[in-house]
Amino acid sequence: MLAALDRSTFTPIFAAESGLGFDGDKTNDLPRVDTNFDRTGYGDEIAATFTQFGIAIRYRGVQDLRVLIEDLYTGDEDIAFDNLLLTGEPS
Repeated sequence: MLAALDRSTFTPIFAAESGLGFDGDKTNDLPRVDTNFDRTGYGDEIAATFTQFGIAIRYRGVQDLRVLIEDLYTGDEDIAFDNLLLTGEPS
């Protein structure tokens, strides 16, 4: 997921990528949170049940969110969102 702060360039705020398998390969491994945006998941596993993830964005002003889904190749990947929520204090 990408966020644009004050309508500027989109900046990554959340990513899910395949983790490294026991063989050191990312092919067909469990999806995990990509904590440093290097296209490899090292964080929490993305499971089949809905899980809440929270990302702090410390900015006051106009924000645009862009959800980008790419690099799905095998035909059996599932993507689901339930309640994308942006909250904060009014300025």
